[in-house]
Amino acid sequence: MKAKFKDGHFNACYGENTIYEKGTLQAMKKADLIELIECAQHNYEVLLDERDYFHAMVLSMAKELEEKK
Repeated sequence: MKAKFKDGHFNACYGENTIYEKGTLQAMKKADLIELIECAQHNYEVLLDERDYFHAMVLSMAKELEEKK
């Protein structure tokens, strides 16, 4: 998720899909904003874990192929 200014409006976006616009974020309570941030952090951590898993898997496969030569 990223936040950006576009055409004078603030949007919190995931990819190119707008999830929250400025008015929505301004109307949210502090607890809701904290929950939104924690959710984004959790999703980012999950993506990092998946990246690390697939990276290790590719390295393992490459090692196995090298050993078979």
